[in-house]
Amino acid sequence: MTRFLHPYPPGVFITGLGHDVTLFVSRYLDIRSLGAMRTGGRTGDRYVAAVLSRRLRELVRDFVDDAEGHFIEELHQTNSVVGSLAAAHFLHPLDCRAPSILAIFAPEKQWFHVVAYLVHVEQCHVKIELQQLNARRSKGERVAILTSSRGKINVVQSRWASPLEPIMNCWQSALYAYVTPTSFCDPYHELTRRKRGLINPRKVFPGLGIPTGQVARLISKWSRRGWDLVQQAEDWGGSPGCGTPEARYCAGTQRYFGDKFCLTGVIAPVEARDVGRLPYNALEEYTVLWWRGGETCGPTCHSGDTEISSAVRVYPTNVLRMGTLDQFDYITDMFVYPIALLQIDQ
Repeated sequence: MTRFLHPYPPGVFITGLGHDVTLFVSRYLDIRSLGAMRTGGRTGDRYVAAVLSRRLRELVRDFVDDAEGHFIEELHQTNSVVGSLAAAHFLHPLDCRAPSILAIFAPEKQWFHVVAYLVHVEQCHVKIELQQLNARRSKGERVAILTSSRGKINVVQSRWASPLEPIMNCWQSALYAYVTPTSFCDPYHELTRRKRGLINPRKVFPGLGIPTGQVARLISKWSRRGWDLVQQAEDWGGSPGCGTPEARYCAGTQRYFGDKFCLTGVIAPVEARDVGRLPYNALEEYTVLWWRGGETCGPTCHSGDTEISSAVRVYPTNVLRMGTLDQFDYITDMFVYPIALLQIDQ
């Protein structure tokens, strides 16, 4: 199956550069630079679609044998997404290294289908871990750890129809991005392209401001690669405070996948964007809202609280597009949950 593999347009895209040189350069461009190329008309749109569709295949080819269509189709049909370091590398190939683990996030009811595909088609060995979220809840978060001769894949089960909610348990903001066979979303792209990241407050001991042991090791590893990782954006200098563009990084700012701060887009060119459209798409039906939590950005922030708890909530997408969150608090109460620890050593 090749319906998600888009062809290169005929002719030369960049005057003065041959096709081979243009192809080599485009392999290393981040998603923002490719977006600029896409504004070059129909040819630019087709060229970027070809680059992105091949980049996704090259990414998964390191982990599965049948990357030329069937595995991509499996992700599409189950509304599953590629996340964590794999998505960050797809969007920022020079700033984020290639992953040693392919992290897949699947909706609750489609999780088993993805796992079964990898076991029966890719001949992976599977080990399933159940992580209890709350002693009062019978529902846990399952992670299937699949290994084969090609590598390791973690398939994380969401507790809802949206596959996105477990992504927010990743340890720093660069890993909150996701990619599908048809689209992508990067909530903190401006930080990532500067090799900056905000540490997830859930990975810090409450009241102490000290990262957990595993996260401390990851901070050290990423710092050696040139990354600057902090707990609050103010640590990079200045105190923007709420009400400024930088408030998108505030502990109490409500964010969601697809909001105005995200870099969101599609992979296909304009003429092929209806190809493979699903009758029901959980990624279009639901999204995830969060606020980071942790220390606030100043005394005028969040009614004067110096520290607030983080939260992640699943919303119908149309509710958020109305821009009237306060009217839908009852929906929030239905979906709030604590996130389990996700062991992905990246």
